Amino acid sequence: DEGYEIVAGERRWRAAQRAGMLRVPVIVRDVPEEKLLEVNAQAVSGLGLINCQSGVATECPEIKGGGIDVDEIATYLDGRAPALQEDLPYLLVPLTDPTNYYRNPANFGLTDCSASVADPASLDPEEGCFYYLESDVTITGDVGDEDGDGVADGAVVVTTGDLEIPGNAVLNNTILAAVGDIQLQGNILLTAPPAPNPFTYPAIISGGVVKGDNSVAITGNVFSSSDIDMNPVQVNGLLIAEEVLLQGNSTAISDEGNLDYYRFMPGFHYENGSKTTVVMPGSWQEIE
Repeated sequence: DEGYEIVAGERRWRAAQRAGMLRVPVIVRDVPEEKLLEVNAQAVSGLGLINCQSGVATECPEIKGGGIDVDEIATYLDGRAPALQEDLPYLLVPLTDPTNYYRNPANFGLTDCSASVADPASLDPEEGCFYYLESDVTITGDVGDEDGDGVADGAVVVTTGDLEIPGNAVLNNTILAAVGDIQLQGNILLTAPPAPNPFTYPAIISGGVVKGDNSVAITGNVFSSSDIDMNPVQVNGLLIAEEVLLQGNSTAISDEGNLDYYRFMPGFHYENGSKTTVVMPGSWQEIE
């Protein structure tokens, strides 16, 4: 047939149309039909829904209380079953490094509001704001924009200490990142922002333990270089940690049948098993 087929980048093409753009940069390649599926697959990692470090964890996940099979609390695409992984992704540079991807507000189209924070122990994230704080941070249950509706929409909070939310909060299009622990203790709704194709943004990045109690609902991947320890929780996205401990009752982990959660998280290193040596649009080598 005449014309071209988009192998990777359909969302960018549609976005350009909505923006009224008449010309966009493209890469034209001669890709045999049998390679099309392979090329598209290269835009996602080889992770499962729940990922634990082999040699550290013995079960993935470990279900507290026992008596419940993982398939009773987890739903996932074929081939994405919870599993021990030999290699987990990790941050290319630490959060304390100014070159870390999540330290740059321009990557998210946000304004740096760090200097406006009077008391990190009582942070109310404002809409469209980026925060980098060298202290422990407590996000109050009164989060929100100027209309005081208790909803924050579009924020990134990065701290070199621990991060805690002890009350109720709705955090839309938000990323929480801490060198230390992250603890969520109320009726909390946290949703990661949409990422440009072919990436996916995590909702949580932690160098310590990620803990969730009471009624916590998260949409987006949760990453810890230590452990994830959740009591009743709902997560639409991947769990990635050395060990994952879940309370069986009222816990639901799902990828919603959506491969987008398995896309590469920017600023992370993936081992060779999740890469490709062929430079194709959307491939790991092109992304890196």
